[in-house]
Amino acid sequence: MILWSSDFFTEAGYDPQTRCQQVSARLETYKKNDELSYLTTGEINGQSVVCVTSKEQGNCGEGISVHDGLLFTLKPNENPQERLEQLFAVLQSKEQSQQKSLKE
Repeated sequence: MILWSSDFFTEAGYDPQTRCQQVSARLETYKKNDELSYLTTGEINGQSVVCVTSKEQGNCGEGISVHDGLLFTLKPNENPQERLEQLFAVLQSKEQSQQKSLKE
């Protein structure tokens, strides 16, 4: 579970509820399009992001048909690799019926 509690992006029009809805919709779209193969980090429009790619070691959006592969934008000074590892831990805990969360 991702807990969308940060107001960092609110001034840009992305309050926690909006971010939750948009990320959920992207995940569903990638899943529906069978494009949820690999998660990675990168930059889109000069901002650090967590994103999807079709290839192992691929770049953000490589082989992805929508949203440039964007899953969610990171705050400045966040460590992209650390956030990705935290997301993996959340996803693994869900598969193993354990409760973990990622606070974003």
